[in-house]
Amino acid sequence: MFTVENVVRLAARMIGLEEKTDEYFDGSVSEEGTRIVQGLVNCFNLVENELAVDYLPLVCEDTLSTDDKGRIEYARLSKKVAYVICVRDESGNAVSAKRMPTHLALGVGEYVVRYAALPEEKTAEGVCEYEVGVSERLLAYGVAAEYCLHKGLYAEHAAWDKKYRDALAAACKSRKGGRLKERAWI
Repeated sequence: MFTVENVVRLAARMIGLEEKTDEYFDGSVSEEGTRIVQGLVNCFNLVENELAVDYLPLVCEDTLSTDDKGRIEYARLSKKVAYVICVRDESGNAVSAKRMPTHLALGVGEYVVRYAALPEEKTAEGVCEYEVGVSERLLAYGVAAEYCLHKGLYAEHAAWDKKYRDALAAACKSRKGGRLKERAWI
């Protein structure tokens, strides 16, 4: 696992903002440094969320019992749910579950719910939720691309976005279950 700080520092180095971010992380907090780091952290959260929802899911499993109406509320799962992958009964057999906006509708019993989780919102002191298959460099490319886009640096965004998409394609190929969506042309 690696920290948000490491990714932010690497992205800042890529786009020429390392002096301000180094000052921030080394304790010499300035308004400009704080604004830059916060912007980069926001971009980190966007990129990590995009990876988890669209390309490389953070898969979790929770074993829960239904309430007396045969429901498992999503809020009872250990993480926020992007989507449910499958539900299995106590014997390990796949069961049909009706996916409702706030819960899963099943028969009364105990079930294992396998789902793709949404990453939690991070601060600069946070830790990336990916342990395997996603590198600091992949995230830093994405953070650099997002930051440049938000600042209106379109040529720089295009260059970093290409590096990000190439690294993402490689990560998706090497990880079973990953997929890279084709880009739509307007």
